Amino acid sequence: MLVNTKHRLISLPSCHNFNGLENAANLNYKHGVDLLIGAACDEETQTVSRLALRWHKLYLSSAPLSTKEKEGTTIALKPHSLAGTAEVLLAVCKSLGWKEIGLIYSEETKYTAHAIYDVLAEKSGVQINVFLQTDGHLNTYSILHGARVLISFLTTADLSRFVKTLKDEAHRPLEFSIIHVDYQKTQINDFFNYLDQQALSENKANPISTARLQKLHRHVAFLRNSHDDKASMEEFAQKHGIQPSHALYKALILCDGLQLLSNYTRKTGSIVDELPSLWSHVTNTEIHGYSGPMFIGSDGVRLPYFEMYMWRENRAVQVSSVRPGTMSCEQLLANANGTKNCYEFIRSTPYGILLDDLPPYTSDCGYDNNLCSDFHVFMIAAIVFSILLIPMAIAFYLQRKEHLIQQMPWRVPLDTITFDETRGGTVVERRVSTISTARASYSSIFSVNIAEHAHVNRQKGVNYIHNSSIKVHGALYLSNCVVDSYWVVKITDFGVKSVLRERMTHKELAPNSSFDPDAIHYKYLQQAPEHLAWLLEHHEEPMGSQEGDMYQLAMCIYQIMFYMRPFSERQESVNDLANLLAKPFSTPIHPKVPEGSSFTMRLLSIVQQCWLHKPSARPTLLKVTDAVNREFGQDVKGTLIDQMIEMIDEYSANLEQIVAERTRELEMEMSKTENLLYQLLPKSIADTIRSGRNVVPEQHSSVSLLVVDVCKFTSFCEAFIPVHILETLQELYSSFDYIVQKNKAFKVENVGDAYLICSGIPEMRDIRHLREVCKISLKIQAFMKHFQVRHRPSHVLEIKMGITSGAVAAGILGSIAPRFCIFGDTVNVACRMASTGAPGKIQINELTSNVLQDKFPSFLLEERGMIDVKGKGACLTFWLTGEKENIRRQSSRSSCVSIAVSQIKFEMDEKEKEKEKERLKEKESASKNLQLKNYLKV
Repeated sequence: MLVNTKHRLISLPSCHNFNGLENAANLNYKHGVDLLIGAACDEETQTVSRLALRWHKLYLSSAPLSTKEKEGTTIALKPHSLAGTAEVLLAVCKSLGWKEIGLIYSEETKYTAHAIYDVLAEKSGVQINVFLQTDGHLNTYSILHGARVLISFLTTADLSRFVKTLKDEAHRPLEFSIIHVDYQKTQINDFFNYLDQQALSENKANPISTARLQKLHRHVAFLRNSHDDKASMEEFAQKHGIQPSHALYKALILCDGLQLLSNYTRKTGSIVDELPSLWSHVTNTEIHGYSGPMFIGSDGVRLPYFEMYMWRENRAVQVSSVRPGTMSCEQLLANANGTKNCYEFIRSTPYGILLDDLPPYTSDCGYDNNLCSDFHVFMIAAIVFSILLIPMAIAFYLQRKEHLIQQMPWRVPLDTITFDETRGGTVVERRVSTISTARASYSSIFSVNIAEHAHVNRQKGVNYIHNSSIKVHGALYLSNCVVDSYWVVKITDFGVKSVLRERMTHKELAPNSSFDPDAIHYKYLQQAPEHLAWLLEHHEEPMGSQEGDMYQLAMCIYQIMFYMRPFSERQESVNDLANLLAKPFSTPIHPKVPEGSSFTMRLLSIVQQCWLHKPSARPTLLKVTDAVNREFGQDVKGTLIDQMIEMIDEYSANLEQIVAERTRELEMEMSKTENLLYQLLPKSIADTIRSGRNVVPEQHSSVSLLVVDVCKFTSFCEAFIPVHILETLQELYSSFDYIVQKNKAFKVENVGDAYLICSGIPEMRDIRHLREVCKISLKIQAFMKHFQVRHRPSHVLEIKMGITSGAVAAGILGSIAPRFCIFGDTVNVACRMASTGAPGKIQINELTSNVLQDKFPSFLLEERGMIDVKGKGACLTFWLTGEKENIRRQSSRSSCVSIAVSQIKFEMDEKEKEKEKERLKEKESASKNLQLKNYLKV
C-alpha cells in the first residue's frame, strides 16, 4: 500500500436500483475519498468511470471494460480484454511469420469474433483475407480458397466438422494451420480427445480417413487465456476455509489491484495533483497476485497472459506462452503496427520446436491451386487425341461421301453420253472421252438433291443454301419460288449452274446462253448492280454471291409487300434501266416505296439497306429474317389442317390464360387490400382483426420510439395557404413512410406536425428495434438536407427528432375506423426529446444512449449536456450524429435481456415516482387518457 499514509476503507453497496452511482457521489463529496475501488455491475461501471474522470480520482474496477468503454483514470483489472486478445494474436502471427490469415467463427461467438476483427483490421503487419461464419459446412469454399492460416473462434463441434470438410474438399489439407482461441474455458485434453473421438465415430469403416483426420489434428494449436486457470483462487479458498465462487475471484482481483499501489510514496500535495505520478506507478508494472500475474498496460487495461498447446502422442503439450513484454518494449513498439502494448512470444522447452511443423501462410500452388493445375496435361492429351482423330474423321467423311455418290440411282457413266452440236446447219457428233470432273459434278448435284428433291428446297430456304456446299442461289426471283399441294413455299433453280459452267469450261458442253443484250428480260433488273454489270459485259449470267442473294431477296420482299414490280414507276425502258443500274459511279436507283405504307420503319429500312451498291454494307440474312419475323410473326409450319388445329390450340391456351389473368387480378386486388390494412395496423393486430377475434391491449416491455416534430410549424402554417400546407406535409410524410417501410418499424400516427414511429411491436429480440429506429432517424436526417418546399423553394423546412426506449401499452381504440394507439411514460419521454431538441438533430436520453453504446457501438453519439425536461427535471442527453460503416457488431442475447430488464425496471420505478408527485400536485388525475392528451399537446 501507499508508504507513509494511513488507510481508511469505506464500503457502500451498489447494483441495486442504480444506487452505486449515488454512493459513488457520496464517497467523493461526503467522505472525500482519494481512490475508488469497485466491483460494480456492468451497467454502473461506465458511469462511475466517467465520474471518476471528472473528479480526477483513480478508479480500480473489476468489471470487463475495454479501452473505448472506460475513461482515462480507470484501471480495468479483469484479465479478459478483447483488445489484449487481438494483440496476442498479432504477436503470434508476427513471431511465426504469418502475414495473411483468416478468421472463422460460429453463431455463438460472432460478437467476440467481430470485436477481435475490428481491432486487427486497424493494425498493420497482418492481412485478413477471410472473415466468415461457418458451422463446419457453410462458406467453406471461400475459406479454403482464401487463407492457409485460420484463427478459429468456432465451437468444438463446429471445428470438428470443419476439419472433416477440410480433409474432404481441400486440394492439399496439410497446408493449413488452425489456431483455436478458447472462449468456452474448455479443458485442453478434453478438447483434443473430442476431435479424435469424432474422427473415430464418423469413420469406423474407413481407418485411412480416420488417420488423415488425426494427422490434421496435429496442425491445430489450442490458445487459451492463462487466467482461466483458477488454481490460485482455489488454493486461497482452501487455505482460508472459503467456498470458491465468482464473487471471491472478483474480490481477489481487487486485492491484486491494491498491490499495484505498493511502494508508492505519497507526497504532500493533493491526490488530484499526484494522479499523473500515481498512474505511471501502477501502469507498465508486473505483479504476481491471487488471480495470477497482473500487468497493467499504458492504456490502463490489464493485459492477458496466453498459453499455446498442441496434440502429440495422445496428450496436450505446451509449445509457447505469450505474455506482456517487460523488456525491450521500445524496440517492440517501434514498428508501425499501431499497438499500444508489447507482447513477448516465448517458445516452451522442449516442445517449442513443434511450431516449426506448422505450414507457412502461403502455398506454392496458390490459394486456388491454380499454380499447380493439371490443365496443361489435359491440353497435351487433347492435342495428341486431335492429331490422331482428325485424319481418321476426314478419311471416314470422304469415304462416306464417295459411297453416297456411287449409290446415286440416276448416275450415268459419262462414256455412254453422246452430245450433238449444231454449227452452220451441220450436225456434228462428238464423243467425250474424259470424266476427270465427274466426281466433283456428282458431289455438287448430290448436294442439290439432298437439299430437297428435284432442285427444290423445302422450308429451310436461303439460309440452308448459304450454309451448304452450294453457298449461293444466284437467281432468286419470285418465278423460282413455287408452292406445292400443301401450300408450302419452295425454292428452285439453284446449284446446277456451277456444274454446267464447269462442263463448258472443259468443253464437254457447248456454250449456250439465252441472254439477248438487245432485249433484256425484266427479271434481270432484280440482279445486284455488280452482277448486272457482269451480265451486260459478258452476256452470260453470273454465278452470284451471298450479298447478291440479299439484294434479290429484298426485291422479292418488296413485291410481296406492295404487290407491284420493282421500278414500275419509272418511264425508262428495261435496257436503259439496266445500264443505269450497272453504272458503279451513278446515283443509286432503288424501287420507290409507296406513300401511306402501313409497314414499320424497321422493315423498310432493312429492305433499303439490302439495295446498297456496296456489297459488304448489306445486312446479313439473320437481320432480314429478324425484321420479317417482327413484322409478320414466325412462319406457320404444316398443312392447312395443321394450321387450323394450331389456331384451335392457341384459342384454348388463350382462354386458360384469360382465366389465369383474371384470377391473378383478383389476387392482386386482395393483396392491395391486405397491404392497405397492414399500413394502417401492425401485421399481427391486422391478422387478428381479419380472423374476427378481439384485440386485447398488451404491455410491451421493450420498444423504441422516434418522434419527428416540424420546427416552427405555426409560422409555416401562417406563411402558406391550407392547400399548400397539405401538399407539403403529404410529400414530406410520404417520404418518411417510404423510409419506414424499408426498415422493421411501424408508423403509429401523425397529427399535424408530429410524426410517431414505433419499432419492437410485436417483440423483437436483442433490442434490435433500437438499431432500426436509429437507422430510420439518420435516413430522415439525410433526406431533410435535400428536401425543398415545392411551392416556395427558398423556405427551409427543418425538423427535430427524439428517440427513447422503454415499456408501452398498445391496443386498438374504436370498432369503426379503429386506430392503433400506444400509451406510457416512454411516449412522453420521446415527445420531450423531440420538443427540447435542436433543428436538424436527433436527441437521445442518457439511458437509451448507454444501451446504444453498449449494444451497437457503430452509432456515433455526442454528449449535449444537462437540459431541463418537463416532468423529469435536469437530464443528461446526447446527439445521434451518424453510424460507422466498418463496425457491424450486435449485442449478445444474454446481455440484451439483462439490460432490457434493468432498463424497464428503472423506467417503471421512475414512472411510479412521477405518478406520486402528480397525485400530490394535480389531485390524483394521472391516467392513460391524460397522458395521451399531454402527448397531443406536445
